[in-house]
Amino acid sequence: MNHEEAKKILLSDPEVKKEYDALELEYAIKDALIKLRAEKGLTQ
Repeated sequence: MNHEEAKKILLSDPEVKKEYDALELEYAIKDALIKLRAEKGLTQ
């Protein structure tokens, strides 16, 4: 089983899907910060 298959199975549960969707903004912000830091040549 690969990541996409596991994700599809897990997200078929409405409770898991609700929690996953609730984290979307948090991960979008983290992704944007990582990209900006990389563009500026900054490390952690």
